[in-house]
Amino acid sequence: SASSATAPCAPATARRGRRSRGNAIASTGTVINQGVLQAAASITTLSALTGAGLKFAKSTREIDNFTRSIGVGRSDLLAFGSALQGMGGNADSAMGILTSLEQKRASILTGDTGWIPTAARAGINTDDILQASDSLDAVMRLSDQFQKATPQQRLNMADALGFDPATVAFLSQGRGVVEATLNQYRDARPLVDGLTEASRDLT
Repeated sequence: SASSATAPCAPATARRGRRSRGNAIASTGTVINQGVLQAAASITTLSALTGAGLKFAKSTREIDNFTRSIGVGRSDLLAFGSALQGMGGNADSAMGILTSLEQKRASILTGDTGWIPTAARAGINTDDILQASDSLDAVMRLSDQFQKATPQQRLNMADALGFDPATVAFLSQGRGVVEATLNQYRDARPLVDGLTEASRDLT
């Protein structure tokens, strides 16, 4: 048929299109533009954040329950996870980091503040955690500290907070890059959610 005769041309055209777009992005040389290419990876973030093999609806419920429990928006969580994945880390690290920071913030209410001296010795201004509006705001504030820190200080700060190398690399770019990258992933959510919905229908 006519469709079968022309079908082999499509992959080559697609590859040329992808190469062209890739060259255009590469020419900018910016972390943000490279990072936004990873937005499509958010399709797998739903399962990565809540465990491989979960159905879409269950994954969505668990993510929504988690975000409500720590007071961070769903799009913020997925954007943060995608950004870490774009840096070569794991999307599910976002849950662990935000949970840990929120637990530190909540510890003030119970007097369990043993983490504060440890963090302070590592050179962390703990006020940026305690005075943040939520755990993601704490991440944003900490990005300023990581950007200004020396490599040795970053190692100590990461050890005190339990941050992995991808998180350290992401935050060390500074608040401007961190905010812009997260905004790009938030903007990509409608498209990614549509693709995720389509992939669910195939399972």
